Amino acid sequence: MNRQQKIAWFNLAVISGCMMLAVGMTTKYAFQHGFPSAFGGMGFLGFACLIALGPLLFRKKKGQVAFDERDVMVERRAVRCGTTASYFYFVFVCLATWLYVGFDTKISAGLLPMFVVGGFIVVNVVQSIVMLVEYRRRGTSGQE
Repeated sequence: MNRQQKIAWFNLAVISGCMMLAVGMTTKYAFQHGFPSAFGGMGFLGFACLIALGPLLFRKKKGQVAFDERDVMVERRAVRCGTTASYFYFVFVCLATWLYVGFDTKISAGLLPMFVVGGFIVVNVVQSIVMLVEYRRRGTSGQE
């Protein structure tokens, strides 16, 4: 397993853990305080920023080639798919909010950071999954 695959698995593990925490705490807040204040549990999605630690935890070993042409192709495809998925996510969220809230009302500014965090999560999940699928499809695990 090469460095990119390790980072992708790490990203998926961190995001899965954060999603479980967020769903659990949102459910807890919904039962304790009522649904309008339940979005306080979504603060645990902020822990998804831990995925920035992936490249620091899985560093390149000295004297080892960390990135070749095949890795560039895989990463480009993953970034392209992640960006496309985030565009679809933002269009869907904006249209769903517009249809749910209505034409003449306003939404709380407190919801906007959740939209951005959701887009960040969508990008990283799709990039990680595409990266793992591409390495598996090519039949190479990055081991020498």
